[in-house]
Parts: sequence; structure tokens; C-alpha cells
Amino acid sequence: MFKFLRRAAPLAAHLRHNHFNAKHMDKCGANFAHLTPISPFKRTVFMYPSKPAYVFEHITRTWGEVGVRVNRFASALRLLGVGRGDVVSVMAPNAPPMYEAHFAVPGIGAVLHSINTRLDVATVVYQLKHSEPKVLIVDNEFTPIMREVIEALRQENIKLPTFISIGDAHFTDAISKLDYEDFLKTGDATFTLPDGVDEWDAISLNYTSGTTGNPKGVVCHHRGAYLNSVSNIVEWNMEPFAKLFMIVPMFHCNGWNFTWTMANVAGCCFFVRHVRPESIFDIIDGHKVGYMCGAPITMITMLNYPQRFKFSHTVKMLTGGAPPPPPLMKRFTEETGVSIRTSYGLTESYGPATLHHPDPEWTEVQKLSEDALLARCTVQAQTVIEESVRILNPETMQEVPADGATLGEVMIRGNIMMKGYFKSPEATQAAFKDGWFHTGDLAVSHGRGRFEIKDRSKDIIISGGENISSIHVETVLITHPGIMEVAVVAMPHEKWGEVPCAFVARDPAASPEHRAVTEAELIAWARTKMAHYQAPKKIVFGDIPKTSTGKVQKNKLKEILDDLLK
Repeated sequence: MFKFLRRAAPLAAHLRHNHFNAKHMDKCGANFAHLTPISPFKRTVFMYPSKPAYVFEHITRTWGEVGVRVNRFASALRLLGVGRGDVVSVMAPNAPPMYEAHFAVPGIGAVLHSINTRLDVATVVYQLKHSEPKVLIVDNEFTPIMREVIEALRQENIKLPTFISIGDAHFTDAISKLDYEDFLKTGDATFTLPDGVDEWDAISLNYTSGTTGNPKGVVCHHRGAYLNSVSNIVEWNMEPFAKLFMIVPMFHCNGWNFTWTMANVAGCCFFVRHVRPESIFDIIDGHKVGYMCGAPITMITMLNYPQRFKFSHTVKMLTGGAPPPPPLMKRFTEETGVSIRTSYGLTESYGPATLHHPDPEWTEVQKLSEDALLARCTVQAQTVIEESVRILNPETMQEVPADGATLGEVMIRGNIMMKGYFKSPEATQAAFKDGWFHTGDLAVSHGRGRFEIKDRSKDIIISGGENISSIHVETVLITHPGIMEVAVVAMPHEKWGEVPCAFVARDPAASPEHRAVTEAELIAWARTKMAHYQAPKKIVFGDIPKTSTGKVQKNKLKEILDDLLK
């Protein structure tokens, strides 16, 4: 006879679960630390004090020196009563005070508000009223506009913050008697940035462009800033002690988070007050800088430089802020030797949320034309840090077919996403509807996480019921040998509702024949390169207005078009 042993009853699921969540399994100081970019900054200052941290004009400072300056900065802010959750605003170019503010301000739990230096008085007034900073640091270059801002605030009886001026040999008119360097001297060099920052605390307050109303204040947290700084390293394969020319303004998504990325790799940042093509070539070549980041306008600026040359060492460029035309990227790489990586992101995603990731499983690649292969250089996929990026139908919230043709909206969720819009619960709720951040950008899916941006939802042209991607029209037009820049907007039409109108900047380096192309000739040429309904019906030659970060201001182009059509 066989003896059958009775099997022990399985442990209830909730009891098994509780073992893993018992009290002794709680987070503690030994096994948990909040994520913040201030931690790698402290590490680098401690471990690599003699390594260069930044080069600005004739100034070179090591991480040890920057550590002392940041300690003084942070403790001096404390003496002014700045603490956790207080806002410190900075209006300055890419210069040492702006860079140091990225560590000193959040290092004491305060929130950094970087002001776009190209804003008009009314917009700066709005941001200061909305953000209510305790301290406002202003570079002397921007004293004239700040005087107007102060007058406007006084007329509304708004309490003014404490002002600190950043001196410069070329700009001597100061908004305050308290100079930045003197302010640092009031701080304690032995001060230590405190531990205990909560990773969900706000680290920065960055305002959107506000093209359709008042700008929204995007609140970013320490956790996201830390993770995006790591993502930049991983995705770009950055090595320790890397050298970066930070062309992107630090007021734009905190320099796409590279302010904190460079501290993480103990690298050296190069920046200048005013970006000129000669300084780009001189600095990258003279210091053998291996990395640069900037909008596509950077490529155009460098290509327009008569003394341009091909770098003899490896240089990588990360570009974003606007979709770069593939022909422009090809020419740029051929003439400068710089390899380009495209990215996509928003202020709400701390800058880069996706980068170009070629798909090794594209079996049809060998069958594609050279132009089609080049176009694939703009195809994006989520970073290793971001949780999820999908192309969804905003009505059904279902993924669109991976056919490279069906339009959907780019939606994002994950750790690299803002806390929300400052003082705007309704806007935050709308942006995070259904558990996804709705970007407002339209794209098509190529499958396996790859997608291709086609347009902003507000920029899509609907002509006779057909959707026309302004980006597609721009990409075709830019291949004309006489054109350097193109921007396409919708133009009202009695029959079709809307038709494309192209604003075109001629290429000064083109041959006289190509540079003299007329409106009729360019339209006729375009009709041979795309469907006739997609071809522009009007061409406007001239300069194309852009934001300080290189984005085309299509709202201004539409205003210009409206005036032309009156």
C-alpha cells in the first residue's frame, strides 16, 4: 500500500505578499536615497576637484573651485531667507552664474526659474508675477529690459524680489548695487549642501512659449532631472570627463538637462555669451570638444560660415527643438564631419524624451532610395529611462496601425515627465488625461516603438479634406539647391479651405542661378517632387523668425501672411 502524504496548504496570497512588505523591509537610510542631480555634483566635486568644470571666454574653473562657489552661492541665498520651495529667477546667458545656479538653488531645496533672455517685457512681467521669486539675478546685458519690467511691476504694486546683478566688462549698467561676485563673498565656502532633498520636490520652473495665450509654468522634479541626466549619458554613450559645447541655452529645459549631465560625468562645459560660427569652430577644434547640442539653426549657422572646415576629430551633435530636414543633416555632416543624432521632446519632458534609434529589423532598408534612407534618420524611439511613448488615437486612446501612414498623437508617460503646470490644475488635468501626457504632436508609427513626427496638431494643413504635413512639404522644398530654410503654414483658400504657403530663405552660398529662383519657378519645381495638392500655392521670400532656441515661430509667420492677404 502506498502512503499518500498530505500536501501543505498553500500560503494565502496576501500573507506571502506581506512577507515581502513586512515592517523590517521598509525603506531606510541604508537602502534608499532620493534621486537628485545634486548627488552626482557633490560626488564629482569630492572625487575630481582638479578636473575642469567649465570654460567661459578667458575663464576656466575646476570642479573643486565650482564646488566652493556653489557652497557660497547656496549659503548666501540662505542668508536672504531662501529655502525649500522658494523661487530664484535668473535672467542670464550661458555663463558661470547660470551654470552655478543649477546646483546652488536646488541644492537648498529652492526652485530655479530660468528666464528666456529674448522675451518681451510683458511676458517677463507675467512670469515674475506668476512665479513670485524671492531673488532675481540679472545679467547686465539685460538691464534695459529689466528696468521696464520693474516699472511695470511697480505700477501694479507687485512686491519686488531682491535683485543681484551679474557684471561684465562689456555691459556696465547694473540693475542692482549688489554684484554676483560680491554676493558670493557673503556666503560660507565651508557650507555643505544639505542632504534630505525629496526626489518629488520641484527643481525647476520653466515656462512654455505661450504662442496661444499666457505661457504655462512647467514644474520639474529632482527625480526626473536626475534620470534624464543619466539618460543623456547612456543614450549618447558619453565617457567620463567628456567635453561639451553647450550651444542650447540653459534657460531652455535647463540646457536639455546637460547642466546636470556634465556633473554626472565630471565633464567640462564650454559656453559663450553670444554664439557665433567662428567661436563654434574655434572652441571645438582648439579644445577637441567631442559633443555639442543645439537646434537645427546651429547647423545652418555653421554652414553659412565662409571659413568652415571639417573637424579632424570625432564630434557628435544632438539636435532637437525642431524637426531637422534630412538634406540639411546630410550636407552638414559632409562639410563639417559632425555626426548627428536627432531627438524629440518638450519642456514638460525635461528636454529629450526620445532619440533616433535605427531598427535593425527593417528588412526593406536595402530597397529604399537614398532620400528615403536619409529620412529615416529622424525616426524616434523612447529612451532607456522613459517608461512609455506611444502613438495613440486621441479619441479612442488606442494605438494607431504601424503602417507609417496613419496619424496619431504622441503620448508619453513615465519618470521623465513634469509634476504639472504651476498654479494650473485644470491645464495639468487636461494634459494628463487618461494617464498619458498629451503632447499635441502628430506622428505615424513604424512599429517596434519607432515613430516619425509629422506635425503639430495645430500646424496640420487640411486641404479639400486631405491632411498635408507641413514638415513633409518643408523637407521636400529644402532639397532645392537655392534654399537654405523653409517654413510652411496653412493659407486660407476659397475652394480647398486651406493650402500650403511656404516662407523661404535663400541660400547665400548657392549659385546665382539657383539663388534667383522665382516664386513661379519654385512652385513648378515643387509640383514635380510631391502631389500637386501638397505643393505650396504661395511662396514668400525672406528671413524666417525663430525663438531663441531655434524654433520657427509659425504664429508670427501666420500674422505676416494675414497682413499680406489683406
